[in-house]
Amino acid sequence: VEWNNSFPVDWGAFHSPHSPVRDFNETDATGITVAKDGFMICCPKTATDDNGRAVVFSNIGYQSEMQTALAIPRDTWLDKGGILRQAFVPELRALRVNSAEISKSLQLSPAVANGSRIPGIVGIPGFIGHQMEMKARIYLNHTADEATDSTEIGLIVLGTSEWTSHVAIGVNVSGTIEASHVFIDRRSIGNNTLLHDIRAAPLGRVAPMENDQSMDRDGEGDETTALEFHVIVDHSIITAIVNNHTALTVEVYPESLASMRVGAYAVSHPRPSDGKEHASGEIDAGGGCGDACAVTMDLKGW
Repeated sequence: VEWNNSFPVDWGAFHSPHSPVRDFNETDATGITVAKDGFMICCPKTATDDNGRAVVFSNIGYQSEMQTALAIPRDTWLDKGGILRQAFVPELRALRVNSAEISKSLQLSPAVANGSRIPGIVGIPGFIGHQMEMKARIYLNHTADEATDSTEIGLIVLGTSEWTSHVAIGVNVSGTIEASHVFIDRRSIGNNTLLHDIRAAPLGRVAPMENDQSMDRDGEGDETTALEFHVIVDHSIITAIVNNHTALTVEVYPESLASMRVGAYAVSHPRPSDGKEHASGEIDAGGGCGDACAVTMDLKGW
């Protein structure tokens, strides 16, 4: 689903062998598998008004069966730099059940993954459920270009008590901005192995809008060390928009109603040691980046 043949409105529709994330699969330490079949977003329609508003509606589909639902509508526009921008339509705010938002500020130091992100997950007290809306702004203490390890940061939804079943919505900050990806990992949830994959998309050098409903939408898309995730979970459908730019939609089918915990996490995937002496005189032994890659996450939820 693309806007003007330039950048997909939603990357949940992409799958192997045409996946734009195949290089990501080769470099990720957790051994990602890309979806082998099916689609997530299809058949987009655009509604416009006399003021230039363009709202995209799409279907969400699973495999080749006629099992579909309507995707969450989103406003779309191009900023003056020609960059695709998008945001959930503001009318959705009327669906927020709780009048008082949940607000948290977290400090996260990446744990060494060793094949699992569970050691890096921090539960968020008071935030639980199968339907929710979240906004998380993540401030990096380093840029992707400065990172020596692959650092994975994000949110956890639909988690069980020990996090053995969960969905991760995150970003893999690796090497350069161009090599970094936004993703939704659903490998550990549900018993339908056809849905055990990671859907991913390029992060891009795009800054989040200060106000995603502002009428002033002419940002150039400058580089940023801040990331903003806007996520809506509606039982089996999860949609995430990152920096008002990159979006992913997936279906998930938890095995248990107990899959309702919410968390945040940060893990590092250490680079292999090259055993070489660097200019500092130190020998590169690899390993995690720890506090050097610490992040601050401001989270709001409804």
